[in-house]
Amino acid sequence: MIKIRNWLLFLYLEKTYILSHYIVNLNQPNKTNLCIHENGCLNKNCCTCQTFVKIVKNCKYLVIEMCHNLKWKDHIQYITNKLRKLMHAFKILTDILELKTIRVVYQA
Repeated sequence: MIKIRNWLLFLYLEKTYILSHYIVNLNQPNKTNLCIHENGCLNKNCCTCQTFVKIVKNCKYLVIEMCHNLKWKDHIQYITNKLRKLMHAFKILTDILELKTIRVVYQA
């Protein structure tokens, strides 16, 4: 623990969560509360730490939408919506700008 403390590593609790992977709801793991203890909390009997990690069914990790059942549906929906917005923006730009300028915007 002393080495880790010297490395100055911290857990960003707002972005920390549990994503359990299961295909069928029957295989769903038991919901457990994972408590994050403070640095000075050494005795479990008198622990006052109330920071728990959230359990989620889907999350975004490195721009990939991950789902609990390992399906790509959420990620495909995310990419489709993003492309739809970009296509609309470029459609508007074709009426305003030259093709050369639009190409520069596209490659930026």
